[in-house]
Amino acid sequence: MTASARRGAAALSIALLFGGAVAAAPEEDAQILRASTLARSGRCDEALALLADSGASGPRAALLRGQCHLEAKRYAQAVAALDEAQRLSPGMPDAQLPLLIARYNVGDIEGARRALGAMPQSATQRPEYHLYRGLLLLEGAENAQAGAAFDRARELAPTEMQPVAAYYSGIAWLSAKDRERANASFDRVIALAPGSEWAKQAEAARRGTARGPLTRWAWLRAGAEWDSNVVLRGDGVELPGDISDESDGRAVWVAHGGAELFHRGDFSGGISGTYYGNAHFDLTDFDEHHPTLSPWLDYRIDEDTLFRLRYDVGYAWIGGDEFLFDQQVSPTLYHDWGAAGRSQLSLRVSYLDFKFPTSTPLGAPATFPTNYRDRDGW
Repeated sequence: MTASARRGAAALSIALLFGGAVAAAPEEDAQILRASTLARSGRCDEALALLADSGASGPRAALLRGQCHLEAKRYAQAVAALDEAQRLSPGMPDAQLPLLIARYNVGDIEGARRALGAMPQSATQRPEYHLYRGLLLLEGAENAQAGAAFDRARELAPTEMQPVAAYYSGIAWLSAKDRERANASFDRVIALAPGSEWAKQAEAARRGTARGPLTRWAWLRAGAEWDSNVVLRGDGVELPGDISDESDGRAVWVAHGGAELFHRGDFSGGISGTYYGNAHFDLTDFDEHHPTLSPWLDYRIDEDTLFRLRYDVGYAWIGGDEFLFDQQVSPTLYHDWGAAGRSQLSLRVSYLDFKFPTSTPLGAPATFPTNYRDRDGW
């Protein structure tokens, strides 16, 4: 599943039904019974405070703490409490569903799958079970099975949860390349919760333009290098008189940033920039600076295929003197094959214009053509 979809799933507020989940046996402490009553009435903070003040322990107290932390979306604390309930009462059936939800929302996908596998048969009548089963199936790119799970969650869900299940059903069927079922699910979201954020997302997906906000990014990488042959000294070639050695260390850095400037229907585009530089400790005549600017244009051919046209233009200086003007045009076709992976087919056409004169090598005959050393061109 994509990171944005996982964030959306993590933001879901699933109301666990406390009724029966913390039912007390006659010998149980009265404080746990009072805390359970508070939790069932939606007063989880008071229930937690009561459990803490009373020092209540045991599997049912741990289960109640885990459920209350889950309701407050304190997922890591919920996992710790529910694990304690499982340790104190191995196989406790009431802990499995909340443990599944908590583990998924802390990013423990394998742990969530284990909790799903340990679920009692009775849990299959709960909409949360099918919702999170669908999310786990999406993580494994089992998209059609995920769509069916979300559809089942919607059938079992209370009214307020149905738009959520229907939206993820649409996402799953879209990933399974079943546009008809995907559109039907998105239509349900719009009908169930008109004007809501879920409906807006469904409308965008329905139009095939669920792109999200324009993206921005930037990064910087820096370090140091040691080069035993900065001047590219060859056998029998003397160093210039003002250079005492051919080795040196240098600081190096690469800064990169970019922005998507627009997306309109199937078209989008933007610009990025990269700046490579280095600074030698002693041989400063070899310091290099090379900025590059790269605008691009994308065309979405279909759900799985993208065409990109990019133009790169750069200029380089070495030792303060201009060294290179370079240009490159890159048409590229990307295709997503699903579980089989992705492919990229590119053509790169470059032109290099070196800004220093060509010369005859030392010791070469007078008839040596200087253009043999000319590196300009396509």
